[in-house]
Amino acid sequence: MSNVYENYKDIMAGLIQTVDKTAMITSNLSQQMGLLNSTVAEHELKINTLTDRMNSFEDNERINRTQARLLRETIHRRCAKLLNITYDENGRPTDDCIQKSKLYFKPFVSACYRKVKSMGLMAEVYYETPKKNYDPCIELIDAWIPDGGVLSYIEYLDKRRAA
Repeated sequence: MSNVYENYKDIMAGLIQTVDKTAMITSNLSQQMGLLNSTVAEHELKINTLTDRMNSFEDNERINRTQARLLRETIHRRCAKLLNITYDENGRPTDDCIQKSKLYFKPFVSACYRKVKSMGLMAEVYYETPKKNYDPCIELIDAWIPDGGVLSYIEYLDKRRAA
């Protein structure tokens, strides 16, 4: 019987050692998990800070000179298309379009610019336009038609000029 008791005692001692080691490992893992959690929290804070800074940067970034020129050219192209103005190889209106260009082109450009600006997409001057608004500006300009339509706006300009 004492042999069984000795085996039991040895087994229990081994079991207690195993439980103690497991407790130490669990404690060590718990500490490491705590460190890992704090590290993850620090990284999340840094990522959120960087995200906020990038968003702020994107909100404040302005278009470059090429994009400003393209905005202006897009407005001019759209107005010329609406007025059916054609150009020669030197970029001047053809003879049959000179009068129309002189009378209506600038007011059309101004009306288009006012519309885009009133939508809050474009700044006072082209190059101050936020970069995030560049594509929406181009889309709005490409779809722009004067309020009431082209003929109605031409009639309005004629009446205003006659008065």
